[in-house]
Amino acid sequence: MKYFQDFIANEKLIFLLHEIENFLGYKIKAEIMPPEHRLFSRMSISKRDKWTLLYIPELQQGEATFCHELMHLVLWIEGYPAFSFDEKWTYLNTQREVIYMLSNLVLHINVWNMTYQYGFDEKADYKIADLIKSVQEDSPPACIDPGILLAVSSSFLAQGLLMPASSEEKQELRDIAAKKIPNSLQYADLMISTLHKFLPLTPELTINALQALFNILQAPKKIIKPIFSERVIPDFRVRFKI
Repeated sequence: MKYFQDFIANEKLIFLLHEIENFLGYKIKAEIMPPEHRLFSRMSISKRDKWTLLYIPELQQGEATFCHELMHLVLWIEGYPAFSFDEKWTYLNTQREVIYMLSNLVLHINVWNMTYQYGFDEKADYKIADLIKSVQEDSPPACIDPGILLAVSSSFLAQGLLMPASSEEKQELRDIAAKKIPNSLQYADLMISTLHKFLPLTPELTINALQALFNILQAPKKIIKPIFSERVIPDFRVRFKI
Protein backbone atom coordinates (compact mmCIF):
# COMPACT_ATOMS: atom_id res chain seq x y z
CA MET A 1 0.00 0.00 0.00
CA LYS A 2 1.35 3.41 -1.00
CA TYR A 3 0.41 6.77 0.45
CA PHE A 4 0.78 10.35 -0.78
CA GLN A 5 3.48 10.92 1.83
CA ASP A 6 5.69 8.30 0.14
CA PHE A 7 6.18 10.60 -2.88
CA ILE A 8 7.36 13.79 -1.17
CA ALA A 9 10.39 14.87 0.87
CA ASN A 10 10.12 18.66 0.65
CA GLU A 11 9.35 20.14 4.10
CA LYS A 12 6.78 22.61 2.76
CA LEU A 13 4.92 19.84 0.97
CA ILE A 14 5.05 17.60 4.05
CA PHE A 15 3.56 20.42 6.14
CA LEU A 16 0.87 21.08 3.52
CA LEU A 17 -0.04 17.38 3.35
CA HIS A 18 -0.03 17.08 7.16
CA GLU A 19 -2.51 19.95 7.56
CA ILE A 20 -4.79 18.55 4.86
CA GLU A 21 -4.74 15.04 6.30
CA ASN A 22 -5.47 16.44 9.77
CA PHE A 23 -8.57 18.06 8.30
CA LEU A 24 -9.62 14.91 6.45
CA GLY A 25 -8.93 12.59 9.38
CA TYR A 26 -7.05 10.00 7.32
CA LYS A 27 -3.89 9.45 5.31
CA ILE A 28 -4.31 9.89 1.57
CA LYS A 29 -3.64 6.62 -0.25
CA ALA A 30 -1.95 6.41 -3.65
CA GLU A 31 -3.06 4.11 -6.45
CA ILE A 32 -1.97 3.52 -10.03
CA MET A 33 -4.00 5.57 -12.49
CA PRO A 34 -6.21 3.45 -14.79
CA PRO A 35 -4.97 3.44 -18.40
CA GLU A 36 -8.17 5.03 -19.73
CA HIS A 37 -7.50 8.20 -17.71
CA ARG A 38 -3.93 8.74 -18.88
CA LEU A 39 -4.61 10.49 -22.18
CA PHE A 40 -5.37 13.85 -20.55
CA SER A 41 -3.79 13.50 -17.11
CA ARG A 42 -0.32 12.93 -15.66
CA MET A 43 -1.51 12.70 -12.07
CA SER A 44 -4.73 13.47 -10.24
CA ILE A 45 -6.39 13.56 -6.85
CA SER A 46 -9.67 11.68 -6.99
CA LYS A 47 -12.65 11.54 -4.61
CA ARG A 48 -14.44 8.28 -4.13
CA ASP A 49 -15.21 7.32 -0.54
CA LYS A 50 -11.96 9.04 0.36
CA TRP A 51 -9.45 11.19 -1.52
CA THR A 52 -6.84 9.16 -3.40
CA LEU A 53 -3.74 10.16 -5.37
CA LEU A 54 -3.70 8.55 -8.83
CA TYR A 55 -0.24 8.28 -10.37
CA ILE A 56 1.56 6.70 -13.33
CA PRO A 57 4.50 4.61 -12.04
CA GLU A 58 6.73 5.09 -15.08
CA LEU A 59 6.18 8.86 -15.19
CA GLN A 60 8.37 10.88 -12.82
CA GLN A 61 6.78 14.04 -11.44
CA GLY A 62 8.36 17.15 -9.96
CA GLU A 63 7.55 18.67 -6.58
CA ALA A 64 5.38 21.32 -8.21
CA THR A 65 3.01 18.63 -9.52
CA PHE A 66 2.49 17.19 -6.04
CA CYS A 67 1.93 20.69 -4.69
CA HIS A 68 -0.60 21.25 -7.46
CA GLU A 69 -2.62 18.19 -6.44
CA LEU A 70 -2.60 19.27 -2.80
CA MET A 71 -3.84 22.74 -3.76
CA HIS A 72 -6.90 21.10 -5.30
CA LEU A 73 -7.65 19.82 -1.79
CA VAL A 74 -7.01 23.23 -0.23
CA LEU A 75 -9.66 24.67 -2.55
CA TRP A 76 -12.08 21.87 -1.68
CA ILE A 77 -11.58 22.46 2.04
CA GLU A 78 -12.31 26.15 1.45
CA GLY A 79 -15.69 25.33 -0.07
CA TYR A 80 -14.86 25.01 -3.77
CA PRO A 81 -16.41 22.08 -5.62
CA ALA A 82 -14.78 18.93 -6.82
CA PHE A 83 -16.58 17.20 -9.68
CA SER A 84 -17.73 13.66 -10.36
CA PHE A 85 -19.58 12.11 -13.28
CA ASP A 86 -23.14 10.96 -13.18
CA GLU A 87 -22.98 7.20 -13.75
CA LYS A 88 -25.38 7.34 -16.73
CA TRP A 89 -22.71 9.17 -18.75
CA THR A 90 -19.87 6.68 -18.29
CA TYR A 91 -20.30 5.38 -21.86
CA LEU A 92 -18.99 8.66 -23.31
CA ASN A 93 -15.36 7.52 -22.94
CA THR A 94 -13.12 10.13 -24.60
CA GLN A 95 -15.74 12.87 -24.45
CA ARG A 96 -16.03 12.14 -20.75
CA GLU A 97 -12.27 12.67 -20.34
CA VAL A 98 -12.42 15.99 -22.20
CA ILE A 99 -15.21 17.20 -19.94
CA TYR A 100 -13.21 16.08 -16.91
CA MET A 101 -10.28 18.16 -18.22
CA LEU A 102 -12.56 21.20 -18.49
CA SER A 103 -13.87 20.70 -14.97
CA ASN A 104 -10.28 20.74 -13.80
CA LEU A 105 -9.50 23.81 -15.92
CA VAL A 106 -11.91 26.04 -14.00
CA LEU A 107 -10.22 24.90 -10.79
CA HIS A 108 -6.73 25.24 -12.26
CA ILE A 109 -7.09 29.01 -12.56
CA ASN A 110 -6.81 29.17 -8.77
CA VAL A 111 -4.62 26.09 -8.31
CA TRP A 112 -1.86 27.33 -10.65
CA ASN A 113 -1.72 30.66 -8.83
CA MET A 114 -1.73 29.09 -5.36
CA THR A 115 0.99 26.59 -6.30
CA TYR A 116 3.19 29.43 -7.52
CA GLN A 117 2.51 31.53 -4.42
CA TYR A 118 3.54 28.60 -2.25
CA GLY A 119 6.91 28.60 -3.98
CA PHE A 120 6.60 25.95 -6.71
CA ASP A 121 6.91 26.80 -10.40
CA GLU A 122 5.01 24.38 -12.65
CA LYS A 123 6.49 25.54 -15.95
CA ALA A 124 8.98 22.66 -16.03
CA ASP A 125 6.28 20.08 -15.32
CA TYR A 126 3.88 21.15 -18.05
CA LYS A 127 4.95 19.93 -21.48
CA ILE A 128 3.69 22.76 -23.67
CA ALA A 129 6.36 21.79 -26.22
CA ASP A 130 4.52 18.48 -26.75
CA LEU A 131 1.28 20.37 -27.40
CA ILE A 132 3.04 22.72 -29.83
CA LYS A 133 4.50 19.71 -31.67
CA SER A 134 1.11 17.99 -31.84
CA VAL A 135 -0.50 21.08 -33.36
CA GLN A 136 2.42 21.61 -35.75
CA GLU A 137 2.22 18.02 -36.98
CA ASP A 138 -1.59 18.02 -36.90
CA SER A 139 -1.49 14.75 -34.99
CA PRO A 140 -4.35 14.43 -32.50
CA PRO A 141 -4.54 11.21 -30.46
CA ALA A 142 -5.71 8.36 -32.68
CA CYS A 143 -8.53 7.40 -30.32
CA ILE A 144 -10.35 10.73 -30.73
CA ASP A 145 -13.75 10.43 -32.40
CA PRO A 146 -13.85 12.89 -35.35
CA GLY A 147 -17.20 14.14 -34.08
CA ILE A 148 -15.62 15.63 -30.96
CA LEU A 149 -12.23 16.58 -32.42
CA LEU A 150 -13.05 20.30 -32.37
CA ALA A 151 -14.05 20.12 -28.70
CA VAL A 152 -10.88 18.21 -27.86
CA SER A 153 -8.47 20.46 -29.75
CA SER A 154 -10.05 23.70 -28.52
CA SER A 155 -10.02 22.45 -24.92
CA PHE A 156 -6.35 21.48 -25.24
CA LEU A 157 -5.53 24.88 -26.70
CA ALA A 158 -7.41 26.74 -23.97
CA GLN A 159 -5.49 24.87 -21.31
CA GLY A 160 -2.20 25.38 -23.15
CA LEU A 161 -2.75 29.12 -23.43
CA LEU A 162 -3.63 29.43 -19.74
CA MET A 163 -1.26 26.99 -18.05
CA PRO A 164 2.15 27.87 -16.58
CA ALA A 165 4.50 28.48 -19.51
CA SER A 166 6.59 31.33 -20.85
CA SER A 167 4.93 34.06 -22.88
CA GLU A 168 7.15 33.07 -25.82
CA GLU A 169 5.93 29.46 -25.71
CA LYS A 170 2.31 30.54 -25.52
CA GLN A 171 2.76 32.89 -28.47
CA GLU A 172 4.40 30.08 -30.47
CA LEU A 173 1.43 27.84 -29.68
CA ARG A 174 -1.01 30.57 -30.72
CA ASP A 175 0.84 31.29 -33.98
CA ILE A 176 0.97 27.63 -35.01
CA ALA A 177 -2.66 27.06 -34.05
CA ALA A 178 -3.72 30.07 -36.13
CA LYS A 179 -2.17 28.40 -39.19
CA LYS A 180 -3.03 24.75 -38.52
CA ILE A 181 -6.32 24.70 -36.59
CA PRO A 182 -7.84 28.22 -36.74
CA ASN A 183 -11.36 27.05 -35.85
CA SER A 184 -10.06 25.37 -32.70
CA LEU A 185 -8.16 28.51 -31.75
CA GLN A 186 -11.31 30.57 -32.20
CA TYR A 187 -13.20 28.30 -29.82
CA ALA A 188 -10.27 28.27 -27.37
CA ASP A 189 -10.20 32.07 -27.30
CA LEU A 190 -13.95 32.12 -26.72
CA MET A 191 -13.50 29.72 -23.80
CA ILE A 192 -10.71 31.85 -22.32
CA SER A 193 -12.63 35.12 -22.66
CA THR A 194 -15.67 33.42 -21.10
CA LEU A 195 -13.61 32.23 -18.15
CA HIS A 196 -12.24 35.73 -17.61
CA LYS A 197 -15.77 37.06 -17.18
CA PHE A 198 -16.09 35.01 -13.98
CA LEU A 199 -12.81 36.06 -12.36
CA PRO A 200 -12.03 36.02 -9.50
CA LEU A 201 -13.49 32.54 -9.21
CA THR A 202 -15.49 31.94 -6.03
CA PRO A 203 -17.01 28.50 -5.32
CA GLU A 204 -20.32 29.54 -6.90
CA LEU A 205 -18.71 31.25 -9.88
CA THR A 206 -16.56 28.18 -10.50
CA ILE A 207 -19.70 26.15 -11.20
CA ASN A 208 -21.17 28.93 -13.34
CA ALA A 209 -17.94 29.23 -15.35
CA LEU A 210 -17.84 25.49 -16.01
CA GLN A 211 -21.44 25.50 -17.21
CA ALA A 212 -20.59 28.38 -19.55
CA LEU A 213 -17.72 26.33 -21.04
CA PHE A 214 -20.05 23.36 -21.45
CA ASN A 215 -22.50 25.59 -23.30
CA ILE A 216 -19.78 26.65 -25.75
CA LEU A 217 -18.94 23.01 -26.54
CA GLN A 218 -22.58 21.88 -26.36
CA ALA A 219 -21.77 19.25 -23.77
CA PRO A 220 -24.64 17.16 -22.36
CA LYS A 221 -26.49 18.82 -19.47
CA LYS A 222 -25.86 17.64 -15.92
CA ILE A 223 -23.06 15.32 -17.04
CA ILE A 224 -21.14 16.02 -13.86
CA LYS A 225 -22.14 16.96 -10.36
CA PRO A 226 -20.30 19.09 -7.82
CA ILE A 227 -19.01 17.53 -4.60
CA PHE A 228 -18.61 19.79 -1.59
CA SER A 229 -16.94 19.27 1.76
CA GLU A 230 -19.45 18.99 4.59
CA ARG A 231 -17.07 21.02 6.74
CA VAL A 232 -15.49 24.17 5.30
CA ILE A 233 -12.61 26.42 6.37
CA PRO A 234 -12.92 29.44 4.02
CA ASP A 235 -9.43 30.78 4.79
CA PHE A 236 -7.60 27.45 5.00
CA ARG A 237 -4.83 28.70 2.68
CA VAL A 238 -3.86 31.45 5.14
CA ARG A 239 -1.95 28.97 7.31
CA PHE A 240 0.34 28.39 4.30
CA LYS A 241 0.79 32.15 3.74
CA ILE A 242 -0.93 32.02 0.37
